[in-house]
Amino acid sequence: MKILRPEVEVSAINHKSHKSKESHASRNPSQASKRQEHIPWKQKNKKCGQCGLDIATAHRNNTCPAKGTKCRYCKRLDHWYSVCRKRKAKAVHTLQESDNDVYYDDSVSEDSNNDPLYIHTTEVDDENVDSVSAAEDKWIVTLDVQDKPLKFRIDTGAKCNILVKADYEKLSLHKNLNQTTKVLRSYSNHKIRPIGKAQLSVAYNTTQLPVDFEVVDIDQENVINGAVSEKLGLLHRVRVNKVNSVDDFTELAKDTGTLPGKHTIKIDPTAKGVIHPARRQPASLKPRIVEKLQEMESDGFITRVHEPTEWKVIQRATEYNLKLNFDKCQVRQPRVQYVGHILTAEGLSPDPEKMRAITKMTPPTDKDGVRRILGLVQYLAKFITNLSQVDAPLRALLKNDVSFKWEHEQQDTL
Repeated sequence: MKILRPEVEVSAINHKSHKSKESHASRNPSQASKRQEHIPWKQKNKKCGQCGLDIATAHRNNTCPAKGTKCRYCKRLDHWYSVCRKRKAKAVHTLQESDNDVYYDDSVSEDSNNDPLYIHTTEVDDENVDSVSAAEDKWIVTLDVQDKPLKFRIDTGAKCNILVKADYEKLSLHKNLNQTTKVLRSYSNHKIRPIGKAQLSVAYNTTQLPVDFEVVDIDQENVINGAVSEKLGLLHRVRVNKVNSVDDFTELAKDTGTLPGKHTIKIDPTAKGVIHPARRQPASLKPRIVEKLQEMESDGFITRVHEPTEWKVIQRATEYNLKLNFDKCQVRQPRVQYVGHILTAEGLSPDPEKMRAITKMTPPTDKDGVRRILGLVQYLAKFITNLSQVDAPLRALLKNDVSFKWEHEQQDTL
């Protein structure tokens, strides 16, 4: 659980450094240089509060490397993100207990040395607090301790229960606290030693049970851990069964789906429609393209359209103000003969009459007759594969060094 408090409350204890008195320089230059390089013992392994680095190594010129820089968290100057106190003020509030160590997020720190100490104060601004207010974020509950109501914060991560001295004195128990060897400590190594422990009767609704408390002399909230909260009925475990939705709901595991209703696409009425011809594809890719189109059609991505597009001839005639004589026009015909070709729904094909005229031609008697035959055959070039190889025997007769002679090879070609 997080502690979100928009007030000045976080304190920390550090060593106070004292400037040593300057000693007189030695007459020996070598001894004087050694004294200048000597680092006071109080600054050894001392971390700077602005950059987080060792003062002895990073502050050689008595200048902090963080001076003039901006923190990317609070946007203030002269300190780095790693040591930003505003960021640390939102640390997680969790209690943990090992054999003799109970972790508790508190603002007092203990130091083993007997050096003079001084106190730093860190402010917590409203702009750095989550949008949820502190009162809403806290799980506060009122419990009857020894038949007297006291407020507690529910902390599911805590391994012990905390009762502050001021509330303990309200109980008027008139008995001494039991001694304890446990030490409360936060994740940031802030410590506080309880003044004692006590087992008290705690009741909530119809549930009552004895609870062990660590009594501390600080201005802080009482804390009840998750284990006791569950026994009192304040918390309930929710067990979720794992469901294999892919196997149980195969219909929902399809790649595509449709929603009910129709969606209307609004189009700009002033926009002009454009029809582009189908892009030419390599012959080797056509089977794969057809297969993909059929797959997209079966999945519902595309729909086959059987309606014809606008008539290009009529559209072009209207565009250029061309008038047509419909008495001579053939409209809506399945088959049209035009300039030696047949136009059908399947495409363009040669006119059978034109083919019959070529096959029934009499054999030529000279080279000019061969040229007339090749001229008639040339219009079939779009329908005959490798026409140049097929009519090669006829073209051989047109060479200057070859005398005209019509034989079976030329007749078979025709």
